[in-house]
Amino acid sequence: MFAAMRAKRPYAEHQAYQLIAGRIELVTDHPIAPELQAAVDRDYAFRTLHRETDRAALRARTTAMLTELGRRYPALALRGVRVYVTMFELPAYPAPARLIPHDLGILGELVDGTWTDHVVALPASGRVSLAGDPALTGAPLAIYREGLPVAGPPPAADAAGILQVPPGRDMLHLVARLPGHDGVVRPYVVARRTTAYW
Repeated sequence: MFAAMRAKRPYAEHQAYQLIAGRIELVTDHPIAPELQAAVDRDYAFRTLHRETDRAALRARTTAMLTELGRRYPALALRGVRVYVTMFELPAYPAPARLIPHDLGILGELVDGTWTDHVVALPASGRVSLAGDPALTGAPLAIYREGLPVAGPPPAADAAGILQVPPGRDMLHLVARLPGHDGVVRPYVVARRTTAYW
């Protein structure tokens, strides 16, 4: 049995519980049957893709996943997949037990043969450079702390495209709202700091 305990004040009250996990969005031209989506959601190899920290490995694993899903479900006419970092929230007792998903951002996507990700390095100094990715210039940014679903304002980037992420060891996701290759604006993970539990 593996477990991690999380507690927050006030300790004498029932609290909602949040956990970070992955979610896979299947991109097709037709609605996806709930039982098929549930089968994808249950697959451990797929739902742990959000833990991948190497960009090349994430792309390779996502490509393999798309190939595998296309083989399993040929009638689906699958065009691609998106790998989300998602916070799942369990409401506090006595609310009914259910997991409510809150997508923080897309870690990477492979749609119509095009790979897209916008992840940049987050060094120990917390100084994040956005200059290497032209898509990030002027993009609206937000920071999610401790996996909570409420975004806070990011620090402003300087003239060189560098921003200072808040120091600490807490979990953090820097997210940009950007148009995808289909023109739809979605949240993309730009930088992240994880903990041993996530």
